Amino acid sequence: MNAEPPATPASMPLITVAMSVRDNAATVGTAIRSVLEQTYPHFEFIVVNDGSVDATAAEIAKFTDPRLRTIFHATSAGLAARLNEIVALARGTFIARMDGDDFSYPERFERQLAFLQTHPDVDLVGAGAIAFRSSGTPIGAFRLETQHDAICNRPEAGFGLPHPTWFGRTSWFRRFPYRTDVGRAEDQSALLDAYRTSRFANLPEPLLGYRQDIPKFHHITHSRLPYLRAITRQAAQMGDFGLASRSVVQQLGRTAITVSELALGRGERMLARRFREITSEERTRFHAVCNGLSSSFGQ
Repeated sequence: MNAEPPATPASMPLITVAMSVRDNAATVGTAIRSVLEQTYPHFEFIVVNDGSVDATAAEIAKFTDPRLRTIFHATSAGLAARLNEIVALARGTFIARMDGDDFSYPERFERQLAFLQTHPDVDLVGAGAIAFRSSGTPIGAFRLETQHDAICNRPEAGFGLPHPTWFGRTSWFRRFPYRTDVGRAEDQSALLDAYRTSRFANLPEPLLGYRQDIPKFHHITHSRLPYLRAITRQAAQMGDFGLASRSVVQQLGRTAITVSELALGRGERMLARRFREITSEERTRFHAVCNGLSSSFGQ
């Protein structure tokens, strides 16, 4: 595969940034600013307002950057459908994911673009992320593998490639559209569909702030159980009943443990175990980015 073309002017963006938001009025301004202040400037930024009923639309309307394109919908179709909508409209060679309650470090696009341009065999690259509470307090860093085989080693447990950090080739997103029938597991289901014929990677250093509060019960059931259905369906089609059985044990077991922890009021402890400890350098960088964005981390 040939290397990608060099950076192009803003009228011919090399990157399309894809963000769908719903009821993110308190946080969407910080998310948008973190994209507009990227060190790599040649992108188009498509923001879809998925039927918000709060002041999200008003917050988005405060920005007038010519790279920003906004699409407003009166009703919600869900994240998967809206991301597919953006992918269909994308003019960029690459697509960068972003969520309305997170923030990107300034050098994120520059670092991920450089990686894909020098690794033409890789379709999708993620990055490290610092999980933080809505108050702005960091919790920990994601535990990530960097190489494809390690990322995909246990599909029954999922793929360690944080969705808001995805940066990949537009052609890949079009080959593997998001499924709209898998609840909140649209990212993991896409990776499940793609991993046998694709190549993934992660940059190890944190390039994103990932908002993470204690999950609600319905968030757990709407992500893990749909993923379980997706992987057991695929395993049955392949005749891989070992994978199907491992998936049932893994996903139902994790769901039961998580629900039990929440019911016992141990959500804080559960969150802390999910992440590795942040280094002093990572903590300093996280706060520097927050301060640079003048972020308000309230809900």
